[in-house]
Amino acid sequence: MSPEAFEESVDAIRLAALDLHAYWMAHPQEKAVQQPIKAEEKPGRNDPCPCGQW
Repeated sequence: MSPEAFEESVDAIRLAALDLHAYWMAHPQEKAVQQPIKAEEKPGRNDPCPCGQW
């Protein structure tokens, strides 16, 4: 790739990035609020077996 072609590619990428930024600023997306997933509490080593065996 010649240095001129490289510079043209860099300029094209810059313009594309600016166009993408402008698009997403004009079309914001609402994010759904996610609730944290709570892990089940694991029994301690001295707790009775959760299956009721012991």
